[in-house]
Amino acid sequence: MAHLVEEAMAKREYYFGIARFFENKHDLSLTKFKQQIKTGGKEVFGDWDDLMEWEASNLAAKDWDRKHKELTLCLKSSRK
Repeated sequence: MAHLVEEAMAKREYYFGIARFFENKHDLSLTKFKQQIKTGGKEVFGDWDDLMEWEASNLAAKDWDRKHKELTLCLKSSRK
């Protein structure tokens, strides 16, 4: 069970790392970057690619964060 908790934590950190990469690359939060793309003038396909990958990474990070918390609770419960 502890291995699953560690694996979930590793995946969470991996996806949060990708999200941080894009935040540093564009020097904006995901919300502000999305707004900039939607209201900006010229369409830049690379930015749209970054947005899709950034959003997917952000969702995956949140999902793995939730799984990590659930597994941690299960592990604590099983030790009682």
